Amino acid sequence: MLIGLSRQLTNYFIIRLVAIILTTSVALVTGSGVNAKTTTDRLHFKSYQSNPKRNMKACNKYISGLIASESGDFGSAIDLLKEAVALDPKCTGAMYTLGSCYMYDEDYVNSLAINNQAINVDANDKDLLYRRAYTYVSLFKYKEAIADLNKILTMDPRYDGGRVLRAKCHASQGNLKGALDDYSSMLKDNPSDEENLLHRAKLYTQLGDSQKAIVDYSTLIKFYPDEFEAYAGRADRYFALGRYKDAGSDYNTAILKGTDCYKHCLQQRELCFKKMGKNNQESGVRHK
Repeated sequence: MLIGLSRQLTNYFIIRLVAIILTTSVALVTGSGVNAKTTTDRLHFKSYQSNPKRNMKACNKYISGLIASESGDFGSAIDLLKEAVALDPKCTGAMYTLGSCYMYDEDYVNSLAINNQAINVDANDKDLLYRRAYTYVSLFKYKEAIADLNKILTMDPRYDGGRVLRAKCHASQGNLKGALDDYSSMLKDNPSDEENLLHRAKLYTQLGDSQKAIVDYSTLIKFYPDEFEAYAGRADRYFALGRYKDAGSDYNTAILKGTDCYKHCLQQRELCFKKMGKNNQESGVRHK
């Protein structure tokens, strides 16, 4: 029951992650719409624009579609980008942006189809593979997403976001060891990364390694002393090891920091006092 719920939450989190990353990648259009900040979509357009073999009519449709997508008019963007692809079936950049527009419309089937078409033209484009991996995730096809991410990371072991997405796919499939390996790899590059530390601590907890989870939670607290989730997580691990004094202290800190799991921390702190044989008057921390 708990495993099923955990997977549902993970699935929801991954889909939300897709939406968040795609949202933050949209360019901010100013004035005429041509002075947008550089994004991967823009870089693909610039590459096509500078190609001597470009189709000028396709290029015009492409930039119009790109600007429409950046302004949030995904319906118009889809129409324009489809025209660009029809004019030049090898214009993978237009397909790249078209795939993201379909994603915004939650049309994952067409997004996958256009990504497949683009990859048939250029099977080694890491950005195309990455965008298709996101589409697979939206369709809950984690095995296929992992295959694309494996190919990307073979070509570029530090491809931005590749290990994060693969770790989440592994976790959704129940492959906690695979997810742990990816988080550990990323933490070697950046030992103080907040999200990766938190995720690895939770994985160690799921794997039953309380000691290693405590180490990661402690590292989190060292770098991010206001991270209430780290105190609550470490408290649970202390409690599991019978270290009730340490657990009670962390539960109390989590409560004071404004934890989202206030009721859980409060109940667990009460249990810690009972385990230590303390009562209301004996524990000053209890009244904080």
